[in-house]
Amino acid sequence: MKGEPAPPRETAPLPLRISPEGDRRLQELFRSRTVPEPVQRLVEEYIARKTGKPWDDPTVQERIRTAIRAQKGEYWREGAGRRISYRAGYRVMAYLAYHFPVVFFQTLLLFDDLARAGPIPAHLRVLDVGTGPGVVPLALTEWYRQAGAGSLEVTSIEPSLEHREAFQALVPSFARGMPGIRVGDPLPLDIREVQVTDLPGPFDLIVFSNVLNEIPDLTDQERAGIVRRVGDRLAAGGRILLAEPADLANSTMLRRIVAILGREGLHIRAPCAFPWGGSCPGTECWTFREEPPIRPTRLMAWIGQGAESYRYLNTDLKYSYAVLDRGGGTGPAHRLRAGPDILRLSRLGRKEGRRVSVAAALMSGDLGNRDYHLYKICDGTAVKPVYAVVPAHRRALAGRLARARYGTLAVFREVLVRRNPAHDAFNLLVDRRAEVEFFPADSGARARPHRRGKEEDGSRRV
Repeated sequence: MKGEPAPPRETAPLPLRISPEGDRRLQELFRSRTVPEPVQRLVEEYIARKTGKPWDDPTVQERIRTAIRAQKGEYWREGAGRRISYRAGYRVMAYLAYHFPVVFFQTLLLFDDLARAGPIPAHLRVLDVGTGPGVVPLALTEWYRQAGAGSLEVTSIEPSLEHREAFQALVPSFARGMPGIRVGDPLPLDIREVQVTDLPGPFDLIVFSNVLNEIPDLTDQERAGIVRRVGDRLAAGGRILLAEPADLANSTMLRRIVAILGREGLHIRAPCAFPWGGSCPGTECWTFREEPPIRPTRLMAWIGQGAESYRYLNTDLKYSYAVLDRGGGTGPAHRLRAGPDILRLSRLGRKEGRRVSVAAALMSGDLGNRDYHLYKICDGTAVKPVYAVVPAHRRALAGRLARARYGTLAVFREVLVRRNPAHDAFNLLVDRRAEVEFFPADSGARARPHRRGKEEDGSRRV
């Protein structure tokens, strides 16, 4: 897939359409929370071929366990000394045992969101930056295999020889015989130095999956510059998908990078909503998506046997992500045409003890306890963190919030403002007098005026 860049499309591409049967198969896959059998088998065969021993040999088990411990130590080290290496073969096998399954499902879920938000072209051209052993191409191939519609062309970048070797053992074998799926060998490029002229294209989707956090010794501005430079190969109407781990350091790093890219002209499409227009203020924001856990693969379960099994089982689906495009600004798709009584979150500072109505997106799962439900919310204007607090007795509303998708835009009416000095944040109490109204993220819905007793700034004294 090297060579001259592909010419841009002269006309709008046909959109991908998922059939009812394809949708049923995809939903079964998501409910199963299980890495497909063919993918598990290919990973096991690769390990056996690489080590010259059965994949479940006790010696292999212990060496992979050792590599997982070392890898986890590198992941959670912060500062200038942080280095994550995949040069040794057992490091790649540790990635396949520990990280690969959750990133595989994370990619499936994020791409499914993109496909359903649409439109995406029936023939999708993808650039996967830092592909590793091919987790993104494998996940996309599985999605298309289940959907039974459309066609896929993937170009990948990967500087590590060991990862490229694993990719070549896994991805072509899985994609072989699937009509409409074309995946080439990874380009051996360092993304810190890659230039637009090094890449084919243009691409309808550019993916940075768990990549930016692994580039050492770069500032947020420099990481954003990499995304911006590679993003020059984005086709008209194309999107950039960024995904990073959910821990505090990497999640907030992603939000800072996204804020930089938003200020430099890229359109932040998800998961953030901007009902007032504008863009992310770039403050420290820790927010991530959480899904039900996956089932461990046979390899993960085998590695996890014995003492301290918790060290080797990684099934939690928690990740931070962003979707960007070249739409310019935040666009009408993210704008709620609110009435005059809806208050910006940036104006909560003088509203302590008052009732207000706000429009904001749900930016967390339930962070509460048995006494109350707690959700981080944001409208793109807040400088300090803001949380919606729902008492436990409001079971019906708590259930609606629990079922709402991450990033869902909502209007919280008649909520009571309270300051939380211990966390330098604001809590909005959603008590019996308060109500919540949900809007589809792209609905352009209008918030109906709520005129009862409102002041001109949208608040009510209590």
